[in-house]
Amino acid sequence: MYHEPQMSANVNFIANAYSHIGFAGIIIFTLLLALVLLGFEYFSENNRNRKYIVLISFSSFLALVNSSLLTTLKTHGLLIALFMSILFLKSFRE
Repeated sequence: MYHEPQMSANVNFIANAYSHIGFAGIIIFTLLLALVLLGFEYFSENNRNRKYIVLISFSSFLALVNSSLLTTLKTHGLLIALFMSILFLKSFRE
């Protein structure tokens, strides 16, 4: 049953980082996620449209439960949500 080509395991970003790089991967991917979270905090701070940023990024953060961090950034929309929060900051600051 295990180790068959039809099988796939859904693991969170920490387990995926460990399986790819080891303990160093856990540290690297956690720091990368911290940078992404700091980016969201920076671009939503003092932004009156913070609720839209939360709505845009909510499903992407839920994807971290069963996906790797890089997959969530690329295909689950976390990177796009970060770019959209930058656009919200620039367009609504004036």
